[in-house]
Amino acid sequence: MSLDRTIRALRSAMSSLKIRRPQHWTPEDDQVLLQMLTEGATVEAVALRLGRRVKAVEGRWMRTRPAASIMKPPDWTPENDSLLLKMHMEGVPFEDIALRLGRSVTAVERR
Repeated sequence: MSLDRTIRALRSAMSSLKIRRPQHWTPEDDQVLLQMLTEGATVEAVALRLGRRVKAVEGRWMRTRPAASIMKPPDWTPENDSLLLKMHMEGVPFEDIALRLGRSVTAVERR
């Protein structure tokens, strides 16, 4: 395969991914983000759906999640503990567990 064909094939494949350029977050983006993450979707799945980088989704979630304020997070519940243990045993990264539980990565790692 020639270099020109390879480049055209790569451009075609990249355009089909529908990854958009950085844009401001819209209320619709925030709604999709909130809905998907609270339903248990991974950060990667949300990023793919919104056409954004994983780091952008993580940052937006940490700034806009329902508990994102100066309030102290609620105490750990037995349900939180069992979900944390289950997700950890399944090999889910601490970052995803923290997002799902609405807690910091440090809090999840120390728990």
